[in-house]
Amino acid sequence: MKVTCSKDELTRALAVVGRAVSTRASVQVLGGVLLRGGEGSLELAATDMELSLRLSVEAQVEGQGAVVAPGRLLVDLARLLPDNEVVLEHRAEQGVLEITCGPAAYKLNTYSAEDFPKLPEVEGAQTFTVDNAERRSAQGAGARPRSLVETSKPARVPISQIVMTRIGFQC
Repeated sequence: MKVTCSKDELTRALAVVGRAVSTRASVQVLGGVLLRGGEGSLELAATDMELSLRLSVEAQVEGQGAVVAPGRLLVDLARLLPDNEVVLEHRAEQGVLEITCGPAAYKLNTYSAEDFPKLPEVEGAQTFTVDNAERRSAQGAGARPRSLVETSKPARVPISQIVMTRIGFQC
């Protein structure tokens, strides 16, 4: 599989998908980003088994295939690439992903795509769009979370305990 795409699009997509890369060391493949070349697009996916993110980027794809590359390393490396077209070439026989962009060239060891967890299909799922101004208004209307005991440090509330309502956020 050989994929050519814009450095800016790849960096933006990796920044989003990289948020779901697992930091746990128990299952190494969860620390990676799945790269799947299809017809005219490169699909990127990551999961930590609680949160899964998937995104597609327009690309020129030669040959179809899939590979899992180390997530954090790939995100950091993409940011450092020069502003040129990026070529990602998976060499399955060597187990590496070659990244070329202008004068920069890198080789990353990869994981097998078969080891990556199957992500649920969301075709036909109900989606909605929230106007950014309305979202900011709703965020401003809610009270900030406070701890029961007054301390010098602000309270930290896990994101799973925050619920967005029509008026604001509740904890």
